[in-house]
Amino acid sequence: MKIFISIAAYRDVLLKNTLIEAYNKADNKDSLVFGVFEQNYSEEALDLSALPFANQIRYKLITPEEARGVSYARQQIQLLLYKDEDYFMQIDSHTLFNEGWDSYLLKNFLELKKYHEKPVLTAYPNSFDVLDVDKLEFNVCHVPDHLISVVIVGPKTDQPLFRGYQPVPYGGFVDSNNAAVNYRYEPKKVCNPPLTLVHGYFIGACFIFADGSIVKDVPYDPYIFFGGEEPLYSVRCWTRGYNIFHVIKLPMYHAAHRSYGIHVLNDHNTASKRETSLEKYEELSQERMRKFAKYELEEVYNPGSVRSLDQYIAFSGIDYHNQTIIDNNDHVFDLDYKVQPI
Repeated sequence: MKIFISIAAYRDVLLKNTLIEAYNKADNKDSLVFGVFEQNYSEEALDLSALPFANQIRYKLITPEEARGVSYARQQIQLLLYKDEDYFMQIDSHTLFNEGWDSYLLKNFLELKKYHEKPVLTAYPNSFDVLDVDKLEFNVCHVPDHLISVVIVGPKTDQPLFRGYQPVPYGGFVDSNNAAVNYRYEPKKVCNPPLTLVHGYFIGACFIFADGSIVKDVPYDPYIFFGGEEPLYSVRCWTRGYNIFHVIKLPMYHAAHRSYGIHVLNDHNTASKRETSLEKYEELSQERMRKFAKYELEEVYNPGSVRSLDQYIAFSGIDYHNQTIIDNNDHVFDLDYKVQPI
């Protein structure tokens, strides 16, 4: 049994620490295979010789000037580095783990497999702040154990529901004791026993765990630069028969704010050397978003045929045709994880 871990990194000084965290805190270290696509200068790049498990790392390095966005990097990992491992996990290069994370995820994933042919575990993991990047000092956000981290697109007063053609997701919580979502309504039931797994409708790209078959069934679209990655991938998975789930006590943490170092959106020196500007890449991504809702992309990148885009809209409440939210989506989290979403 092998777990392939996909990590795309852009000049991220926490890449090495992420690899060490994942390896050291896994119960079954020999089962891990890392696929790392680093966009960096050679003098700043990962030193594989410094890692005792380097033989478990497949690695590709390109310069920052050659970078074409996160989806291109993730697609290259799938295309060049993935070799038909049993399970596929995608994380960001700034992630921390709890002890035994691999056993915990596998146990819950195999529970889902009893009832679903193609489950996907996902979330926006709880966050951590970087206090001192050189000393690897972090402030980890520990939320109460009864809250399940989920991905939500819906009513929120401090941000738009859509940015251009892209629905705007955010991290939220489902209370495992009563299924209340972000405390938006008075709990109307008691969950006994408490929830451990809940259905979802949106994928957080910073954590995906699925069967390895997802790589061939839903290959990453390399032409999406940044905006649009999660909205398109969520629909493409769901309409190809993949059911989306969130799990309680997710055993990892994510530096969502990237308050340290250089990332692609603030790397102004490199941006000036690019043949294609970031703005042009984002413009092209927005054009793909427009075509996606009309099934005008290449077939492999369009919505699938197992379920339709309109069925996804009815299920999620996210209207990709009119760029509106037609439902607050809370009903999805009320479904028993053992049943099919529709």
